[in-house]
Parts: sequence; C-alpha cells; structure tokens
Amino acid sequence: MRIALGNPYCGPHVLEATQAFFENRSLVRCFASLVDFPTSPPFELLKKLLGLAFPKLQVAFSRRKFEGIPRELFRLYPWKEILRFLGRRMRLSPALIDQMWEWGDLSFDQWMSKQLTSDMDAIYVYEHTSLETIKSAKSLGLVSFREQSSQHHKFFSKVLQRELERFPDLLNVYVRTYLSPKSKRRNYRRDQELEMTHYIVCNSSFTKRTLLSANIPDSKILLVPLGFPEIKEASQETRESRKPLVFLYAGTKSLRKGTHLLCQAWEKLKLKPSQAELWLVGGSELPRNFYSSVSNGIRWIPSVGPQALRELYQKASVFVFPSLADGFGMVISEAMSVGLPVITTECTMGPDFIRHGKNGWIVPAGDSDVLADQMNWCVQNRNRIPGFQEEALKIAKSRPWKCYREELVRVLTQKVQEIRENQGPIH
Repeated sequence: MRIALGNPYCGPHVLEATQAFFENRSLVRCFASLVDFPTSPPFELLKKLLGLAFPKLQVAFSRRKFEGIPRELFRLYPWKEILRFLGRRMRLSPALIDQMWEWGDLSFDQWMSKQLTSDMDAIYVYEHTSLETIKSAKSLGLVSFREQSSQHHKFFSKVLQRELERFPDLLNVYVRTYLSPKSKRRNYRRDQELEMTHYIVCNSSFTKRTLLSANIPDSKILLVPLGFPEIKEASQETRESRKPLVFLYAGTKSLRKGTHLLCQAWEKLKLKPSQAELWLVGGSELPRNFYSSVSNGIRWIPSVGPQALRELYQKASVFVFPSLADGFGMVISEAMSVGLPVITTECTMGPDFIRHGKNGWIVPAGDSDVLADQMNWCVQNRNRIPGFQEEALKIAKSRPWKCYREELVRVLTQKVQEIRENQGPIH
C-alpha cells in the first residue's frame, strides 16, 4: 500500500498515524503546514525570529516534530497557518481567528488536492480539510480514508441546544460560532466528506455511535482507538505528600467539555481547602461571570506545555473530565499513563478503557449531581485511590501507541486489498 497523509495540524494522533505508515514503508507523501525540522537552517531562523516576538510559539513548534521521518517525504503549505498562529498570539477577536481557521483549512485542501498522483494507492485525511482532496483521489482511482476525530456535528448540536436551555448565560461569542450560518456551511462540507470517502476511521465507540445515529452505514466505519503515551508513573510519595486531595482538569474550559458542570459540582460539594483542591488547567471559552463566583479551593492555571502538564498529572490525585462531547479526550489517556485515575462521561473514550469502580469512574454526561457525588466519594475514600491508580496504569500499559500504529496499518491495508479484489486494480 502506497499512502499519502494530509493534515494542516499536528496533534499526537496525526504524528502517530504518520509514523505508522512510515514504519510500514507505506508513506509516500505527508502534506502538512508547519513542521519542526531542527536541521533546516531556514526553518530554525524563522522559528527564532517568531520566538523573539512570541515566546509561546516555541512550545507550539515543539509539538510539530515528526521524529525520524525524512524531510523529502513532506510537502508543506505553511504561510496561512503562520498567520493563524500570529493572530492568536496577537489576541485578535475570536470571530476573526475563526475566519482565519476556515480560510486556512479550505486553502490547504485546495492545495493538497493538486498534489496527488496516480502512483498512490490511498489517502488518509481529516475532518473539514479534505473535501477537494477526496474528490481528486476519486478521479485518480485512489482509496480514501477520512479520520473522524470528534463526534458527529448533529450530536453536538443537540448537546448545545440542551445546555443553552439549562444555562442561557453560556451564550457568548464562542458559542455563537456554532449557531451561525457559517456553522451550517461547515457542517454541510463535513457531511459531503463523509459521504464521498470510502471509509471513516474513528477513535472511540462513542464517536462511532454518533456516526451511526447520523445514518452513516456501519460498513463504512472503521473503529481504531488511539494509543496511550509513554508510561511515566508518579511515586506515591509525590501524590501523598499533598494533604488535600487534588482533582485536576486539563483542556479548554468550555461548554463542550462540561467545565461549567464541573464548577457547579464543585460549588455543591462545599469542601474545605484542607480536604480537596480543584486545579483547572488551560484557556477558557466560558463567560467569565459564570465561574468568577466559584473560587474556594480552586487553582486556576493557564495553558502549559506537555512537560509541565505531565508534572501536574504526577502531582494530582484524580483527573476529572466531564465532557459532553469529546471524540476521544486525549487528556484521559495522558492522565492514565502516569497512573492517574479518571472521572469522565460516556461521551469520551472512557467506556472503551475505564471500568467503573475498578480503574476509574464513568458518570452520566450533563449531571453535575452525580459528578459531585463521585468526587465526594473520592474525598471520603482517599485511602482507596492508590488501588485505582495502579489499575489505571495497567490499562495504559496494555495499549501503547505502537499497538495503535500496528492496528491502523493492518485495518487500512486489509480494506485496500478488499477493494482491489472486488474491483480489480485501483488505477
């Protein structure tokens, strides 16, 4: 199988998929925007110049390293992604940043669609960045795999409507983006991608469930759960040295991730600071007045780099992630890889790996009362938490990224072979 992968962003799942195809000697081209090539003098100069003006860009660049993959396999389309980076660091309006994101996605897709060649067998592309590329692949007789990294948009639309009915104050500039005509246009584009691609690769049973609910044929969906990061467990002394139990949340504080419900649950608990603390890590898309009154025992921590976040995981006692709609929720796997048990919902990767009451806890999405009860149980049963930490670590050890890479290649290769057998040569 000769496959080309394309994505303007470089999340861990993109890096691992690229590595999977390279290890299998299947990768013939990787289309990207910004990639950190430490041995490239022009790129190093650009990175230093941007880093002087925007120090946090150094952290962003560090997340875009494709270790061990030759530069000649890459084709880059960087400038619009650089502009989006700069726009965020200059704190332009959310509406303008959103427009720059869409402009970058569509431009990248148009560019990538012109890079495909008939000597390829397949493409591996991503949500909202691949419609024209899928069309081009079809015209060349290539098999198309389109990854669905998040829940289907129809599922989230229902969640959004329900939460705004319950919490009208959550309506702000970020939420209005999902309600605008632009959102309908983008979702129509996503639907076209799903319809035209040969196969949809999803990362959790939750994501698959939302696709099935949107009438996507089961035969078109390939479920390949992501892997867990390298194991680096914290010593019990590190965690037990802190007197209060530490609940940690990491990620953008937003309606979709249920952070408003976490704040509500924390307020209901009325715990003393000597009993427990809640650490909230990351930026925020919630209205400030929604959580400004909730402060007792909460530590607000801005966005941090991967190493600093891992250190926070190692200091915490329990990770809490009450997401209302998260295709996978990679922070869950990151937490478990350091032996941190997780409280999450059925609307994440949780049900695929967490056994309630054994290595973590699954609570109903949207129910702050049950969330508060579960957090209180952890406080009242602190002596039992180390057992959950050990079990969480066992699960993380059972599926390293290597397992994901091997399964992804095996599943895709099989599908390409099936199409060849049923329809003859692809070209």
